[in-house]
Amino acid sequence: MRPIPMALVLLALGSACAGSAHADRVAYKPVVTVEKSPYSIELVDGNGGLLDTYEHRGRFYVQGDAGERYTIRVSNPTDRRVEAVISVDGLDVVDGGTANFASKRGYIVPAYGSVDIDGFRTSTQQVAAFRFSSVSSSYAGRKGKARNVGVVGVAIFTERAQEVLVIPSPLDYRYRKAQPRGGASDKDYEVDASASADEGGKPSAKSAMRTRGLGSNDTLQREVPRERPGLGTAFGEQRESVVQFTSFVRANAKKPTAIAELRYNDSSGLRALGIRLRETISWPDQDELALRESASSFPDSQFAQPPR
Repeated sequence: MRPIPMALVLLALGSACAGSAHADRVAYKPVVTVEKSPYSIELVDGNGGLLDTYEHRGRFYVQGDAGERYTIRVSNPTDRRVEAVISVDGLDVVDGGTANFASKRGYIVPAYGSVDIDGFRTSTQQVAAFRFSSVSSSYAGRKGKARNVGVVGVAIFTERAQEVLVIPSPLDYRYRKAQPRGGASDKDYEVDASASADEGGKPSAKSAMRTRGLGSNDTLQREVPRERPGLGTAFGEQRESVVQFTSFVRANAKKPTAIAELRYNDSSGLRALGIRLRETISWPDQDELALRESASSFPDSQFAQPPR
């Protein structure tokens, strides 16, 4: 028997949330995917409020402060549940390894609902809270994987439709047998359940999502020995977050329906990119800006392990 793909279900689900975007400042629906994608992600502070988010040159940026706790909210306004594979700083939030949406497990987001992910999962009962920190103190930095610090990614997978059996009628059977040599073969009219499921669940070319910056790049996998400015995400305190496993078969196992990315930094880093904030602080390190801008949310399993 084939193993049944599993996904995580949070036992306490958030409610559906809506938002709208306007020029520069976003009040909020920061979806960086194909046009008209219905899914969205938000970063929520410890009090339940949305963190300030800005749209700049086709990307979305969240303003954070060191020590601040945040939660990732994924919303699904469609009538079918989806699986969300989530990464922070290039690390998978379930197992703490290098993020890879094709092979890693995700969370189930119910139809017309949302889920709040508030940390790196350490068991089926708890998570290590997401907290903004320095790059060196971040989970990725302490694991020696600070290359992709500064980006949150969510890959959405739709569910494969259930297979059904179709019994051909006698007329269908006679029609297949009556095909002349060189015409359509029996296979053109037989029901192939597995093929139908794969083809039926495969997203069209128009629904293929933007994957710019995704995937590992050996030429960029260098560690920066100096203390880097800006924010990372720490492996924070333990928080209760109970989940259970459920089966979920993706419509396309390797290709997400959509990918959303949110980049984050402190106020100085955002201003250095040309984003208009309330006050002005200099952030002159252009090499660091280039490094963060090229960070990948899914650069490449069990639960996350504390940094050594």
